[in-house]
Amino acid sequence: MTDVFKTLPSLRDMQQIVEQVATTLLGLEAVDGSPPAGLGGDDPLWSGQVHITGSFNGDVALSCTRGFALRAAQAMETTGAGDDDDAREALAELTNIIGGNLKALLSDGFEPCKLSLPVIAPRAVAVDGDTLLESWHRLGPDWLGVRLIAAPATA
Repeated sequence: MTDVFKTLPSLRDMQQIVEQVATTLLGLEAVDGSPPAGLGGDDPLWSGQVHITGSFNGDVALSCTRGFALRAAQAMETTGAGDDDDAREALAELTNIIGGNLKALLSDGFEPCKLSLPVIAPRAVAVDGDTLLESWHRLGPDWLGVRLIAAPATA
């Protein structure tokens, strides 16, 4: 396996991916920052996650509120009723696109990386491993967090 730190994207790479996805899919400007304490409050936090395997092994995890996922579904013009199913579908799409862009930066010429299907949870989810990169973005009234996590070392 390739040394992950030779192929690790920069924090700015991650931020640019989120900015491009936010502009293209949601029509929103992504502003880097720190989320307020107690993010979520009465609006539960949701999580999206994809696994990356190959020259890099780990996860890309997204965190947002249910309200953001619902607004993302509306912006992406899903054909549903604007309910939780549409919100899960929108968060899955965002997780897949952001994860896929990071996967492309992590792949080397000898062992390309593969991306799993996204898993969405209507709650905050802890992911095992070391967080290598983390960025938070204000999108209108909402926040979106993205983490790149290295899989735990196996014995």
